[in-house]
Amino acid sequence: MLTNHWKIEEGLEKQAGIKNIPDFKNRKEIVVIGINNKDLQPEWADNKTRVLVNGYADDGNLSDCVIETEKGSFNFLSIEKYNININNFERIIKNLIYERYYQQNPPFHSRLPINYTKIPISLRNFLFDIVLKLKTDPKWPEWPVEKSVELIRYLYIKSVSLLLRKRIPHVSFWPYKKKFAIAVTHDCDTESSFNNIDKIRDIEKKYSINSCWNVLSNKYRINREKLRKLKDECCEIGLHGYNHDNKTPFLKKGEIIERIMSASKIMQEFDIKGFRSESLLRNKEFLELLSNYFQYDSSTCDTDIYSPVAIRSGTSTVFPFFIKNMVEIPVTLPQDYRLMRLNKTKNEIFNIWKDKVDFIRQINGAVVLLTHPDSHIFGNDKYLDVYERILKYLTRFDDGWITTPCEIANWWVERDKIVLKNGQFTNSKRATISYIESKNRTL
Repeated sequence: MLTNHWKIEEGLEKQAGIKNIPDFKNRKEIVVIGINNKDLQPEWADNKTRVLVNGYADDGNLSDCVIETEKGSFNFLSIEKYNININNFERIIKNLIYERYYQQNPPFHSRLPINYTKIPISLRNFLFDIVLKLKTDPKWPEWPVEKSVELIRYLYIKSVSLLLRKRIPHVSFWPYKKKFAIAVTHDCDTESSFNNIDKIRDIEKKYSINSCWNVLSNKYRINREKLRKLKDECCEIGLHGYNHDNKTPFLKKGEIIERIMSASKIMQEFDIKGFRSESLLRNKEFLELLSNYFQYDSSTCDTDIYSPVAIRSGTSTVFPFFIKNMVEIPVTLPQDYRLMRLNKTKNEIFNIWKDKVDFIRQINGAVVLLTHPDSHIFGNDKYLDVYERILKYLTRFDDGWITTPCEIANWWVERDKIVLKNGQFTNSKRATISYIESKNRTL
């Protein structure tokens, strides 16, 4: 998985003698990864990073990186003379990006006999706050930035560079020599969203941004004329689910398929390739089922707090990854509604987004912004200025690839097929090569 992520030159992993140490003490635990070897330290992470593990092996106080627990320090990564030992890293990353660390149960409101959206918003928020007070916050993953997966991936390739004493070539994460990707998306939860499309698009056009608009198939009257105009402007249309009752991921397989197929006409009409679940609700079985119908999904986030899914949740990565044959594109900037519910001011919202963009750009990830154009959320004139501020900030970078989620998915599939050998790669005319240096610490 790690080499698939980096797509390093063929043969280098074998030269480095990578060995994945199996877990001897098999227990789920939040631990600290401590970096003892300063040459492994990235500029964007501390030398102490918390991460969830499902096991760890032998003692390792003298290792290059250690797992620190209350019961002592254990080896995580050690660079030997002819090989590299990494403790259980494949399983750690899989458990994180596939969110296997919390119970993926339906929230209470999705089990109501009525659609929860019929309850007044103020009452919904009040009841949700009561539920939150009854739950314990595990304080992990970190929010709004979680670095564990990216750190483990970096430690892997950096250790290869140090052992082989040379820079390591890999397929660049984005085409056209771009450093990071940018996708602007909207979830249309109510019919009021269509009333606000034009004023939002007026802002986006100023910055040459083509956005993605995700619509519900069976809740409101879909304004096809406005969607056709969006398509004419090279925007993307995605499916946001059925009727926002938040039940879909937890229904029986046949009922889920029936809901998806009910949208077949609009999917064909607007060439819909992607899906985003209502309220970002998801589970393993649901996402795997979606892979039979969509090229990509964007129902996850890299890190989230106080969502209907769990107190803390997320894939812990700001890069796409695969669920079967489908590309999963996590939402990587905290969504507007979450920040509003946390009572963040407009300046605070902008600064949270800005700082997260800076981190994602530094590690070459994907910025995926989710806002709601509904009149009671970010379609409200009150928030249009902060929306324009973040778009202006995003587009100030010449090395950002401003694109749509569908194009990110297309590229990720293309990149996955590339083989890098002897400084040349196959299957792509727009890919480029990047390097991890053996001496400096930059990506």
